[in-house]
Amino acid sequence: MRDRRGHTALAIAALRGSRPCVQVLLQWRTKPNNRNYEGKSIMEQVSSRLRMAPKRQRDDVYARLLSCVLLLKDKGAVMHPGHDEEWQLPPRQTGNEDLIDWT
Repeated sequence: MRDRRGHTALAIAALRGSRPCVQVLLQWRTKPNNRNYEGKSIMEQVSSRLRMAPKRQRDDVYARLLSCVLLLKDKGAVMHPGHDEEWQLPPRQTGNEDLIDWT
């Protein structure tokens, strides 16, 4: 499911800097390399906002966005995904992980 701009739930959560939501969505094996209707990947969109945060003196926003970028990268997100990467599912978990890492 996507919004009117083609953003998935994962993209919306990452763009808002909502690390807990991004973490849960990635644990549910959502695709980290989806692109919106303009062809921009989640990493491209979040990185753009990440660059703007210091210019607006928003260190809190920068920290939240950076934590989302790191989670996405850990799950294989790339800046410019090819067609195969866009549709590739992240690897399955072993089942021993907690749904949310509270540490």
